[in-house]
Amino acid sequence: MMRRARRSQGGRSQGEAYTDMATVKVPLTVFTLTLSLFACSQPVASPLGSPIPSQIATESDTAFSESQEVDALLASPSTDISGILVFVSDISGKYRIGTLDLRSKTISTLTSTSFDADPSLSSDGRQILFITNRVRNPYYDIYIMNIDGSDQKPIDSANDLSIRSNFAPVLSPDGQYVVFHSDRDLSGNMDIYVAEISGGKSKRLTNHPAMDINPSWSPDGRYIVFSSDRDGQYDIYIMDSDGSNLKKLFNNPEYSDLYPRYSPNGQYIAFTAQFYLGGGDSHIALIRSDGSGYRMVTQGRGQYQRATWAGNQALVFSGRRSVYDKWQIFITRIDNFNPIKLTQDEANFYTPSLLVLK
Repeated sequence: MMRRARRSQGGRSQGEAYTDMATVKVPLTVFTLTLSLFACSQPVASPLGSPIPSQIATESDTAFSESQEVDALLASPSTDISGILVFVSDISGKYRIGTLDLRSKTISTLTSTSFDADPSLSSDGRQILFITNRVRNPYYDIYIMNIDGSDQKPIDSANDLSIRSNFAPVLSPDGQYVVFHSDRDLSGNMDIYVAEISGGKSKRLTNHPAMDINPSWSPDGRYIVFSSDRDGQYDIYIMDSDGSNLKKLFNNPEYSDLYPRYSPNGQYIAFTAQFYLGGGDSHIALIRSDGSGYRMVTQGRGQYQRATWAGNQALVFSGRRSVYDKWQIFITRIDNFNPIKLTQDEANFYTPSLLVLK
């Protein structure tokens, strides 16, 4: 049986802010990540009970179809693309959320106080959700900011319990809700919660003595996929966005399955298959959205974690060849594992998201 890790989610190494800006020559540039969202055939209930719009979201004015850009990048690492890589890094010796401008090769710090982690991009690429202990140290709140780091503010509806922490926030495709996991019931376990961005109270979606962690949305906003160890090790579960119809979607008895993420077209779910929690080899794996078709994407010895999608055919993820190496960010196609390193070895880089701009 796999042992459980209660505070390892989200890469929460201790660290301070880095406030400088450095120019970094990176071996290549990065690509687009924009969800191609499709309309619901009939109205369904939102996480908090109101109808979900039939058209979940539209493509951002600043983003475009990813296929040609991803193909060009994978074919030639030196391809010049105007894009942004979002991550957590200790590049100045202190863990903070930063971005890499892929054209100017400049790293910028977006946060500069306390400890900030778990960044995730909104579907339109305009905003970043993250967690911070800047107000309630040692507890973590959920914040939101613009892609350039401006207008940082708490999501009060998600931070409605003052004595516990909130982790791994992900914005719904329509931008109205945030899903996250929290230990707020004081029992030491984690459960999944959802809150409306505009205000009100959060709603508890799972209630189980096990650990329910790392939730994310389906592209149409109907479902939430997450990891849980309620059967002894971490498996992948799915439920409706209001918490109903919860069921196990996938399990592999040889691995714990963590950090699930839907592809933009909703056909696949990428996740981390980890042999030992807290150590040992881990790999990026794929299943179809119905739980079938399991296969590994990454190969060989190493630790590869926390993949996000770049279109429907490529993934970006954090990885290292051995425990003696620093964590770097890679890109690879899902059908041909040939990882290309996007960052340099002088620092650790975690939790990547990618956006290519017009």
